[in-house]
Order: sequence, then C-alpha cells, then structure tokens
Amino acid sequence: KKKVQLWKKGSPYAASFSTSFTVKFDRDAERSVITVFGGGIAFAITPTIDVGKSGPESFGLFAIDDATGKPVAGSPDPRTVAVEIDNSRDTTYGWDPQIPHVGLDINSVDSVKSRFLWNGTRFIDRKIAAFIDYDAREQEISVRFQNVSTNGKPNKRKSKLFLTYSGLDLTKIVNEQSYVGFSMRVPETEDGVYDLYDWRFSTKWVLRKGIKI
Repeated sequence: KKKVQLWKKGSPYAASFSTSFTVKFDRDAERSVITVFGGGIAFAITPTIDVGKSGPESFGLFAIDDATGKPVAGSPDPRTVAVEIDNSRDTTYGWDPQIPHVGLDINSVDSVKSRFLWNGTRFIDRKIAAFIDYDAREQEISVRFQNVSTNGKPNKRKSKLFLTYSGLDLTKIVNEQSYVGFSMRVPETEDGVYDLYDWRFSTKWVLRKGIKI
C-alpha cells in the first residue's frame, strides 16, 4: 500500500531488487477435467493501484489496444514493468504466445520476451515458486521457477532459469517511487482461483551502470 523508492533524480544509485512468491492455480473440484482455465497473474511495478479503464486482457494494469497489446493511443504513459504468468490466451491476439507462459512486459502486454512454461497438467493444481531478480548495475532481470511438491519448500537453488532480459534501465521507465505488487486476470467462468503464498520483496542500492563517483 506504500510506494517503494527505486531511484532518485540526480543520484548515482538505483535499487536492485529481489522478490519471491509461490502461486497455485487451483481448479474447481467439480470441474476437475479442466486442465487449463482462464486467467493470469502479474508481478508489477506500477505508478498507481487504480485499475482505471484497464480490463482483464491487460491484467488490470492499464488500458490497451487489443490489436497490439500496447497502451490506448492518447492515454498516459503506463510507466509499468511486469512479469506475467499467463494461463489464458485469446487467439485473436496475434501477439499473445502459447500458454502457459512467462513474459516480461514493458509499457505493453505484448511481452518484449516470453517463454513457454509447462503443459497444463504439470502447471495446474501445483504450487509454483517464482524468483525474480533485477540487477540495477547490470540492468538485467531474471525469472526462475520451481515446481514445488506438496511437502516441498521454495528453494532458489532448486529453481530453473526461464527468462533473462538485459538493457532494462528502470530509471528510464518507472517512477522514482512506484507501487510493487500483483495484478491479475480472473477467470470469466468459475474454473478456479489463485492462491498466493510467501511473498518477499527487498531492495539494495547499487551504483548505476556507466556512472563513476
């Protein structure tokens, strides 16, 4: 509910961050034959917690043009970076990859990079631990996942690297003080729910890339 300082104008430092959480996409017990249901969740850095005119197709982050996934023309700069775990696909959107996938969204839900996760049988009804790390010095973000068993515990050392992206300078994209948290698209039908566990978020100030003091 409070904004986080990620950079400061005139300062040679910026905040690296690490966040981890566990999410479970639960099917409705009475509809157990369904292997994939509509919906998706995104970890986001955003200037506001007001969904405004945004819809489910953009996880409630900002209003988009359905044809492109980019912000509606004339709307304010979203100043948003998000890591989406998407389990719903509208095939009319040519920019929406195969599901389930992880994607990095920069001011658009047409991800700058994405990767297929697991098939629905391995993904649904299981706890999936996510580990997201951003290095403000190297301007690189990485996303790892671990399929957690019923009795298992999240362990970054047991996770698998699924996505990396370089050249991500948050000082040029998000506000100095931004909200961090989750936004999501809920199923249109009662196919299931999300369970979110064990969220952690921390920052560390580092010297920005290319700056000497």
